[in-house]
Parts: sequence; C-alpha cells; structure tokens
Amino acid sequence: MGNATEFLDPVFSSGVTIALHSARLASRLIPRQLKGEAVDWQEEFAKPLMIGVNAFRTYVNGWYDTSFQDVIYARNPQPEIRQMLSSILAGYAWDEKNPFVAKSDARLKALAELCGTATQD
Repeated sequence: MGNATEFLDPVFSSGVTIALHSARLASRLIPRQLKGEAVDWQEEFAKPLMIGVNAFRTYVNGWYDTSFQDVIYARNPQPEIRQMLSSILAGYAWDEKNPFVAKSDARLKALAELCGTATQD
C-alpha cells in the first residue's frame, strides 16, 4: 500500500518516502471507513499527503532548473538553512514547522535569488 506513483522517482528515496507516508495516512482512515464512519479522503488523505509531495517536487524541480543548485553551492551557506533543507531531503517533508516545507516554491525561489546574487560577487 502506498502512493509511490504520485512522484517522478517512485523507486528512489522521495518516492519510497511518499509511499510509506501515504500508507501511514491511509492506515488510519481505512479502519474508520470499514466501521462505517464518514471519512473525507480529500481532506484527511490527499491534502496532507500533498504537503510533502509538493515540498519534494519543489526541490527536485529546483535541482533540474538549477535554483536548488544555486542554494546548495552558495559560497557562504547558512548552517540553519542547510539543516532545514537537509531535513526535507531526509524525509521530513511534512514538517510544516520547517519554513522550507510551507510555501516551498516561493521560499526556494527567494533563497536561490539571494544565493545567486551572492555567488556572482
């Protein structure tokens, strides 16, 4: 069980992580549904799942469009930022306390612009 097909690399770490997380979410809902309770699969499964899927997608796409590479290879990296980004890549893509999970597209873009400017000095 699990939704590895949601992502572009279903057999690599992010795809496996998504599959496991989706199975975890579903495993909490299936017993309720089997008991006849109402389950809102969109709100209780799809929406929470997409938080991490979107975060992973941001950084994978950012690697290919080089915006994430600008951040990774910045001359003066900030340890706190590196830690937050590393935690996402390590599978904590659903940790909404991490500002680089929430609004990942906008935050990576802004960070890449800052880092790109710093590397042009």
